[in-house]
Amino acid sequence: MKYWKFLRSKHHFILVGISVLIIATLLSIKVGIHCLNADEAAFGYNAYSIGETLRDEHGVFLPVRLESFSDNKLPLLAYIMVPFVKILGLSIWSIRLTTIILGSLFPLLFYLLSYELFQKKNFAVVSALISSVSPWLIIFSRYAFEGVLATVLIITSIITLLKFSKNQKMHFLIFSVSFSFLSLFSYHLSKSIVLLIAIWTIIIIFNSTKTRKLIAYFFVIVPLLLFLLTEIQFPASRVSNLLFYKTPGFVMSITELNNEHPSRLLHNKAIESIKVLSQSYLKHFSPEFLVTEGDNDNRFGMKGIEPISAIEYLFIGVGLYFLFKNKSKYRYPILSFLLIAPLSSSIAWQEASLKRSFFMIVPILIIGSYGLLNFCLSFDKKIRFLILSIVFITFAIMKIVSLDFYFNHYPKKAIAQYSMQCGYDELNSYIKENYDKFDHFYITKKHGQPYIFTLFFQKFSPILFQETSESTSSDEYGFSQITSFNKYTFNADSMDTIKYKNYAYVGYPDDFNFTNIDKSDIKVIGSKETEIFWVYEHFEQNPAN
Repeated sequence: MKYWKFLRSKHHFILVGISVLIIATLLSIKVGIHCLNADEAAFGYNAYSIGETLRDEHGVFLPVRLESFSDNKLPLLAYIMVPFVKILGLSIWSIRLTTIILGSLFPLLFYLLSYELFQKKNFAVVSALISSVSPWLIIFSRYAFEGVLATVLIITSIITLLKFSKNQKMHFLIFSVSFSFLSLFSYHLSKSIVLLIAIWTIIIIFNSTKTRKLIAYFFVIVPLLLFLLTEIQFPASRVSNLLFYKTPGFVMSITELNNEHPSRLLHNKAIESIKVLSQSYLKHFSPEFLVTEGDNDNRFGMKGIEPISAIEYLFIGVGLYFLFKNKSKYRYPILSFLLIAPLSSSIAWQEASLKRSFFMIVPILIIGSYGLLNFCLSFDKKIRFLILSIVFITFAIMKIVSLDFYFNHYPKKAIAQYSMQCGYDELNSYIKENYDKFDHFYITKKHGQPYIFTLFFQKFSPILFQETSESTSSDEYGFSQITSFNKYTFNADSMDTIKYKNYAYVGYPDDFNFTNIDKSDIKVIGSKETEIFWVYEHFEQNPAN
């Protein structure tokens, strides 16, 4: 009986602990089934380079931006990876361990955030439990994705800001500002969210009766100005190139409309921008995006993996209803975060993105959990348990089906393997085994940035890379290309211009369509039973044994 009373008194903490254990398990099992993508490889190799030389891959000393593919990545994730890479070595596991650990904290953070918002442990526990099986959180936390780090920092910033709002203690304000400041160096999506947090913080300070307001304003404004200086010095050119109005299609659509019906008043950049932006923005709230279809980028899922379940989607509306019906103290900030979260994704020319709108999952889970519990509590006690049981069973079935597809079916799909940039691990194993046989390796650059995979899987010396690499200027999408380094050239367009006697020519199967090479002379490199690369080995003299 004594132990039962203890368990009952501590059941909230036990349930949160179970939630952390669930998500930690889901994040750490079968880590290798999802292939390394170019951005992960870039963060990992830059962490390796910084750990070895205190410089990034391009030789910049302790950079505040990673030049990488000329996209000026924010560097904090790479810095956090450094000790993991230093201790465990450069590998898929070592670089993903950072976000696996961070992702495992989500249930605890959702518990703390919900409790600070509503001051009710039951609401907080529900949000922790739901977050532990969220495919949206799980998918991205299993990658070395900087948005996970940014979101952890932002949630922590909001929690400490709420504590400051209640007790006016300056150290909570300093913590809140510090976490927000760090998140600005984590991922570009942080900018709009941190701006909202800054406005909220200033309002809290303005209404404060105990805080030394001048000092408080100083702590808020100065970090923002410091970050702004780094933005001016290192503009995010890649991000600006993603803006929807910079695409040829945007201009062509206006031209076509004016050709069909000449009217500059109706068919101009301003009107078309409003139309495109509003459609893109609203799509982020559609059931197709959030429930049935997900992200069009198959690197981050496909139809069959529900970012949120249909039942969670329904409870978003229910939660909003109860937030305003109950006049919850923080209903307007919660709604503001939900509305601003997809803004960064909406202004891009690409389709609605789970990656760029990653922070949406925070207000969605908070609102949905609030709606679920209020909905159940609105029934009489006699049928409340029945309603809760039906909701729980439906929710559990949906999550099991979605996660089963993610773990057991999605990685085996050929389209997913191409999207995830599979095959480079196996290709570089082949290169290691045959390095001394060839004078040179020619590798196709058709899909992504092959050089970064070569650096990563070969654990190539950063100093030697900097001495031998050649690159191009940025293309129309803001990316630069490393064309060659050491014995590698990343251009397999034609074999006619190759000057080396002994070489390996690596391409995709369609790269060999108009060649006279017999398929029997081709070596196939695959991933999970899917053909990815074809390799043609050319010798004019006997290869070294």
